[in-house]
Amino acid sequence: MKLELGAVGSEVSVTGGGAAVIATEGSQISCGFSREAFVNSPLSQSFFPQSFMTTLPNIQTQQGSFTLRFAGRSSVQVAENMDGVTSDGTVNLVQNMQDFEDLNVVAVNNSAEYSRVAQFSMASKGGTNTFHGRVYYDAINSALRARTFFESRKIPYKEHRGGANFSGPVIRDPFNGRAPFPDNRIPAARFSPVSVKTLDQFVPKPNRGAAGALFQNYQFVFPWPTDLYKWDSVTDRVDYVINAKNQLFGRFINRLTPYVLNGLFEQLGSWTRKRNHHSIAVNDTHTLSLRLVNTALFGWARDYFIYGDETGGVTPQRETRRSRRSRRSGYRVSTAAAPP
Repeated sequence: MKLELGAVGSEVSVTGGGAAVIATEGSQISCGFSREAFVNSPLSQSFFPQSFMTTLPNIQTQQGSFTLRFAGRSSVQVAENMDGVTSDGTVNLVQNMQDFEDLNVVAVNNSAEYSRVAQFSMASKGGTNTFHGRVYYDAINSALRARTFFESRKIPYKEHRGGANFSGPVIRDPFNGRAPFPDNRIPAARFSPVSVKTLDQFVPKPNRGAAGALFQNYQFVFPWPTDLYKWDSVTDRVDYVINAKNQLFGRFINRLTPYVLNGLFEQLGSWTRKRNHHSIAVNDTHTLSLRLVNTALFGWARDYFIYGDETGGVTPQRETRRSRRSRRSGYRVSTAAAPP
């Protein structure tokens, strides 16, 4: 039987344009919500976001209070970040979610920039170049609340909450009270000559991205390794057997490791470091008997850290030199008895 190729009756195309992008630069497990989601939730019964945060994975309330637990951790192990300002705990009196744009929780594998194992961040609403406003009012009344079993009478409760948000462009030039700057840009004549010269000398011009791009618009290749680029080290050891019961050895290490390290820009921020290390150890082992061994040890080490010197033909733009010296030496005598 011969099979003929038929016509295509339908076609299904699958694209990933709407799929969430997985962040691969860290191992944090995070989640969050926006102000709109908070406002539209029946759990937004106050200005504070804690009630709505309990709907997120790994977040639990502690005995029904505003104090929260993150993946089982108590609030003393949680940091709060509001516009980059970090404090400890999960509750303060300025967490008005009505004035913030979004909230993000990292309950597992928090990054090293925070001192606590978990944290949540709140970002406030930014200004815009068009006028926006919002007025809200909430009324809470106990008229429809039932009396609990142990209450002899229902205690009335009323709460009124209101507020307003307003944003828009800069209306006037803050320096002279006249009309706004053209295109909301400060004229070049207002720039400080010192700042202009500093920018021209040290901060390079954009070299990538679309014309007029304000971020991700510069790239350069740093021609040095991210760590030390050379390691010169010598280790010398001399052993001397005085007799069958007495051995002596001395060891000396000399290491020179220069660095040329990356800065913010090609012309600004690159810096140098020289790290020189010296170490000495002397060991004398004496067997006194079959059950008794005596060991005497002397050790000495020194590190030099020198910053800002010319290294590998590179001299930092602004040479700052400082050195730190640390010396460590010691002497130890130990006696060991062998088992019978």
